[in-house]
Amino acid sequence: MTASSLLFFVGSLVVVSLGRTLGTDAPAGLIGWLLVLVGIGLTVRRGGVAGRKWSVTCQVVGAVALGIFVGLEVGMLDALNLDEEGLRRAMAIAQALWPLLWLASALPLLAVEWLQASNPVLLTGRRISDAGF
Repeated sequence: MTASSLLFFVGSLVVVSLGRTLGTDAPAGLIGWLLVLVGIGLTVRRGGVAGRKWSVTCQVVGAVALGIFVGLEVGMLDALNLDEEGLRRAMAIAQALWPLLWLASALPLLAVEWLQASNPVLLTGRRISDAGF
């Protein structure tokens, strides 16, 4: 596993675990976000590596999922001015959406990383797309 993906996964773990236990106002959550952003930045800086587009896309989608999680924790849905029933539905959708979105980004990222590690010489765009899907 590359350092960029490892930073992304560790940062995700820090954001979610500290967001649940300490709340999202804790400065330690910023460390998690910093790790996630550094992981994405390292992936972007990797030049000429096959599968970089897949890795960046998966990491950005995972960061969006973490943003939905943080939005739920700080009560961002209250800004939508929905009635109680609408707010309850929106919260249920967001609570189901963020883990699915994160998982849908993590699994292809792991598949592409595994493919890059197993056979870095014979990587074609088609093989990487097949691994991503």
